[in-house]
Amino acid sequence: MICPNCGKQLPDFSRFCDDCGAPLGAAPQAAAPAYAAAPSPAPVSPAPKKKNRWLLPVILAVVLLAAAAVFLLWFFGDGRAYNQAQALYEKGEYTQAENAFRSLGDYKDSADRVNDCRYRQALAAYDKGNYALAKAQFESLGAYKDSAEQVKACRYQLALQAFDKGDTEAAAEAFEALGDYKDSADWLLKCRPSTPAGTWYAQINLAEVAGDELGELAAYLGDANVDLILELKDDNSFTLQMDGTALLPVLKDAFRAYLNDMLSSMGMTADDYEAAAGQSLDVLIDEALAELDISDLNKSVTGTYTEADGSLTLSPLLGTPLRGSWEGDSLTLNDDDIGLIRFTRR
Repeated sequence: MICPNCGKQLPDFSRFCDDCGAPLGAAPQAAAPAYAAAPSPAPVSPAPKKKNRWLLPVILAVVLLAAAAVFLLWFFGDGRAYNQAQALYEKGEYTQAENAFRSLGDYKDSADRVNDCRYRQALAAYDKGNYALAKAQFESLGAYKDSAEQVKACRYQLALQAFDKGDTEAAAEAFEALGDYKDSADWLLKCRPSTPAGTWYAQINLAEVAGDELGELAAYLGDANVDLILELKDDNSFTLQMDGTALLPVLKDAFRAYLNDMLSSMGMTADDYEAAAGQSLDVLIDEALAELDISDLNKSVTGTYTEADGSLTLSPLLGTPLRGSWEGDSLTLNDDDIGLIRFTRR
């Protein structure tokens, strides 16, 4: 064995070195070599995660597909049908538009548009004079817009139609039901007058009014008429107005035609007359009309009247009484000179 301390050769199984005395039972521990402390490892950034580059295109594709689906549903579904209904409405085809909106149920404002279409149909019927249909349509709308007032307007027009047809009782019932709507009360009085009080109008031919004074000239008057206005008041007084001022030009034209015919029968013209007489026909006409007594064509008569059981008597301050009868909107007076004068209540 060799001493591990001094290197001397020793017999086997020696416990101590004979030379240096070092124990030989166990090999001396060698000093552990000194190592520099290992440096702390530098922090390493985590490796970047790999992005899912496929996700964004997928999301965009889904969004586009959803938008396309919504568009297709709109184009081929309720959206398109709503636009078609609106187009019918704008063309004034309200019946077809109503059916189209009704088929859409509660889509958007379709329910309201149904009522609007029915309202427009009612207005159109009213404008065409179909008041019975318009009335039924407005009534079915209830409180929609001004349908209640439109119903009254239709009933008013139907009452006027009944009156024009001579069905005064039906008209009276309609006007009575309307109460104070417009002038329904006045029309009710026309349908069921309790007295002849009111304003009455008549027209008579000028030739009938002043035929004697006009002589042969009366045949040239044609349809020249005189308006008469008779106002019967509740206090049993009356005023009868005849205004002939506007008839003077008519008289002049008739007189000129009469003179031209008379001259023609004598082989003369108006120029011949003016040359021979030294004056124009207009001067002659003015002088002739000045001599005519046409004061009755422009005067007013007042007096009192009595009525009983449909008979009527007017007592002018001057002249003989006028007697006649009245019923509803018709009043007839008998004048000794003119004959029967037929008035209408207005």
